[in-house]
Amino acid sequence: MGYPVIEEAGRQVVREQALIGGPGLPDDIDHFLDLTISRTIYAMTMALAQNGPMIMDRCIVDQISDPGQPAWRLEAARRFAVNRTVFVTPPWPEIFATDTERRHGFVAAEAMYHQQMRTYRDLGYDLVHIPKSPVPDRIAFLLERLPPPGAKP
Repeated sequence: MGYPVIEEAGRQVVREQALIGGPGLPDDIDHFLDLTISRTIYAMTMALAQNGPMIMDRCIVDQISDPGQPAWRLEAARRFAVNRTVFVTPPWPEIFATDTERRHGFVAAEAMYHQQMRTYRDLGYDLVHIPKSPVPDRIAFLLERLPPPGAKP
């Protein structure tokens, strides 16, 4: 649709770590979070060179939603904040699936979603829930609310 998209860092890290037999998988959550936060910071830094809006599949706020995060992770979320309006989709059992990169089940995804929503609200983000509808309708919902590709901020 003409928008640059930043892929979810967690999926990238899982693929790479699995490829090399590395330890940075969700089983070692601290290592995994360090890698995904670093990846997100890099992607956002590169994105600054782009003109206009872009779509990010997850950001640092998603990665720091568990309580008790070290100060540097909270600072990363503050320094690399995304637009105050965040589009979210709740877990949807009819389309939820695990795969080689998403190994947790629906119950864990639902618990994670609720914690992430609390964290976004605590940090002052405005949450816009994308309706559970067919893909073309969800695309139309977003396009009605996003500036056009290439628009100046």
